[in-house]
Amino acid sequence: MKHMKLTHLLSVMLLATFIVACGPPEPGTSSNSEPSWMGVDGGDDAMYASGSALATSREGAVTGATTISLNKISQQLESEVQSVVEDFNSEYNQRTGGQIQMEGLGLTERATRVISNQNVSGYKVENREVRRYGPTEYEAFIRLKLPTSASAAMKNDAMKNAMADDDKLYIEFKKSQAFERLDKQMKEQDK
Repeated sequence: MKHMKLTHLLSVMLLATFIVACGPPEPGTSSNSEPSWMGVDGGDDAMYASGSALATSREGAVTGATTISLNKISQQLESEVQSVVEDFNSEYNQRTGGQIQMEGLGLTERATRVISNQNVSGYKVENREVRRYGPTEYEAFIRLKLPTSASAAMKNDAMKNAMADDDKLYIEFKKSQAFERLDKQMKEQDK
């Protein structure tokens, strides 16, 4: 009987050790294993960005991860606006033989500033996972998708606002191949 109690006690201790060893991570640390969809490029139909955040509430973790993802999309938009400006500047230079002249900030700086001050709209939550570690520790993983048509509309608005003081320049932009590419993207159906 004593042998049976000892075996039972050892079994319980072994089980307790296993549970503690394989339990959730310590508060303030992440699980070190992200979902398989994190950081995966989704293709040409949209911009994708992923983020993760730890917080003491579920909502706080989701908000943090979403904010990180939106910041990444904003950075992608800024980079693409710079490309649009460079394409337009090159075309303008070839047509007129001169560079775009603007007072104050240059066109690139103006368009980039407009994008960075703009709220990203039209995005969708593509993937979302929230993990709970203990009573007050949450980790959220979020992957956002901004359809090409929405990103193109934002880039077009940035260009239009950047050239607000120069209607002639915006008319030139609308004649360019850079605008034609944006216009085609804006008209694409969301996939």
